[in-house]
Amino acid sequence: ESAQLNLRLAATRVETAQATLSRFDEQQILERKQAEERVKQAEAELQRARLGSVQDVAKREQYQQALKALSDAQANLRGIDADIASRAQQAASVDQISVQLQDTERQLAETEIRAPISGVVTKRLVQEGELVAALGSFSAGTPIVRVEDRSGLLVRLEINEIDVARLSQGTTAEITVDSFPGKKFSGMIRKIAPTSVAAGNAAVGQSVVGDPVVKYDVEVLMTQTDPAIKSGMSASCSLKAAERKNVIRVPFAYVAKEKDGRRYVVKEPAAGTKPDPKKPQDKTYVTAGLEGGGFIEIIEGLSGGEKLILPSFSGPQRSGMMSVSSGDDGDGDGGGDN
Repeated sequence: ESAQLNLRLAATRVETAQATLSRFDEQQILERKQAEERVKQAEAELQRARLGSVQDVAKREQYQQALKALSDAQANLRGIDADIASRAQQAASVDQISVQLQDTERQLAETEIRAPISGVVTKRLVQEGELVAALGSFSAGTPIVRVEDRSGLLVRLEINEIDVARLSQGTTAEITVDSFPGKKFSGMIRKIAPTSVAAGNAAVGQSVVGDPVVKYDVEVLMTQTDPAIKSGMSASCSLKAAERKNVIRVPFAYVAKEKDGRRYVVKEPAAGTKPDPKKPQDKTYVTAGLEGGGFIEIIEGLSGGEKLILPSFSGPQRSGMMSVSSGDDGDGDGGGDN
């Protein structure tokens, strides 16, 4: 309040001084012009008197009067020049008052506390009368209030390394909040942590121990919110790394992989024929696409409706392991869903 009062006082003084100077300037210009005219007139009268006869009494009186008029006009002109010098001093005073006004405005601005974002104050961290530390080169200052930006709510997740490798910034998400069953909200991934949760929490030089599943922090920004949602509520996210429609998909178990990385499937033999267990299965190499939900997308190599059987185990023989007879291959309706 004191800073605001000083600001109003300084502003009033500046306005008054500027108005006075403005009137003073106009009056001085007029008076100096009139004084200059009187000096010129007195000089002209003096010149005429000099040209007359000094013997004539009347002429001598005119001469004396002209001399006095010239002296008065010159004195008046000097007085006006002194006023002009005084005006310069007043202008300097106005400048000084303007500097004081600027300083008062700066002090008043320093009394305002502005939040860096728009939002809702959720907690006041200091009370009236408490001492606080100012922000400086070696001080972080004292937090005064906590402000939340409700227009950009985040859902924080921990996702395992296999799934997180298929995600990227901008991946869309479907969010459900436990407090609002049956209602879904849209969102997208805003940030994926570059290091795992365990590595981020471990001290420098300390080995990572604990949960064997490697997880990464992922932040999902809610692009659709509800004013009733509050921070701290539990939420679940369904993330779509990619989406395909009208494609052929096959269960994981029916797709095998060669040592060189090629993938293949084994088609069901024609009706009435029985595969020879001593002969290798006929492989059909395929081009795989997306994987997820226990299925693999088949881009090339299969047609919809074809039936598959489980590929035989091609790894090294292991003693003491359970073996599956050739008659128990089990038809798999890999079906290639469209």
